[in-house]
Amino acid sequence: MKLDAYARAGVPEYAIIDPSTRALSHYRLEALGRYASPHAYGEAEVARFDCLPTISVPVGDLFAGAPDTTL
Repeated sequence: MKLDAYARAGVPEYAIIDPSTRALSHYRLEALGRYASPHAYGEAEVARFDCLPTISVPVGDLFAGAPDTTL
């Protein structure tokens, strides 16, 4: 629901973090009201966002200190 609302509002990028898979899904606005298919980043990857070009996010760092739910 929120993803569709943000796409309709023209939010250029949207990220969803899934702690159960330790992954990040990054959506980019394809056209007003529609995001392209997400780019999935795994725990060993680094996410980058167009809206924050000088910031890199090591996905694994998002889960530092969190219990391992993959066991």
